[in-house]
Amino acid sequence: MLDVQTGWIRFSLEPQAPFRAPAFDGSMLRGGFGHALRRLVCVMRQRDCAGCPLESGCMYVRLFETRSDWAAEGRYRRAPHPFVLRGNLRDRRGEPVERIDFRMTLFGAALADAPFVARAVEEAAARGFGPDRTRFALREIAVAGQAARTPEQGYPLPAPAEDPPPLPERVRMVFVTPVRLTRQGRPVDAGTLDGPTLGRAILRRVGLMATFHGQGADALDFAALSAEADAVRIVDRNLRWRKLVRRSARQKARQAIGGIVGEVSVDFADAPGIGELARWLPAMHLGKGTSMGLGQVEIVPDA
Repeated sequence: MLDVQTGWIRFSLEPQAPFRAPAFDGSMLRGGFGHALRRLVCVMRQRDCAGCPLESGCMYVRLFETRSDWAAEGRYRRAPHPFVLRGNLRDRRGEPVERIDFRMTLFGAALADAPFVARAVEEAAARGFGPDRTRFALREIAVAGQAARTPEQGYPLPAPAEDPPPLPERVRMVFVTPVRLTRQGRPVDAGTLDGPTLGRAILRRVGLMATFHGQGADALDFAALSAEADAVRIVDRNLRWRKLVRRSARQKARQAIGGIVGEVSVDFADAPGIGELARWLPAMHLGKGTSMGLGQVEIVPDA
């Protein structure tokens, strides 16, 4: 049985000047958070983290440049990030907002980093978001099991969440933010998504998160589960492709980050092992770009 410790923090930010939000703010929030965290914890001030004498114990590397112990063997060149950001997807860009609420879920050892995560978010907000660097104030921090607080009251540690409950054989998955999947190196769209592709994406995401940030992955028979994924069935769908673009500060370019949104009914009756893993998706998200909030999935029983 998988054991992946999770805990969430919710932030509420207030702009200090008129602010028009992007269509999807996850990339903006993740970028600001990453830069602020590096400034907060880096004492060596090297341009590149690779080769830094403090690399093995660095919080920034642990969260943003997560290393794999198997890279030398040609397996898992990078581990999945131990956090997922849950941002906001809007109908269009440029909508004026008076508040931005978002959440981060931390996994495994990263739960202990929560106070630094909160401080970095506050510093990122103070430096500003968006093309005009609009400054924000962190008004409220909330974690599970505790009353919401202001930063002046301290940065809390989230309590570990309970494991997600088992799913019925047939469920309805809601792709809240774009889900980006590939098959044989090519993007999967709303019309070409099938059960086996979805099943293998679930296995890869949950299996890797458990391998690097939890326990119990050694008991997973990846070969058998990959074969079982062929039995995952999509029985109904209402999906579409949502175009999104983000600006990469590192690459000085705009990047397409669109993916599948909508609802899909999935039958795991002949793939119970994949169904058992799927219950972790609301916490872990699915596909590419999860650390910026892509791949957010909600799951409910299918009538």
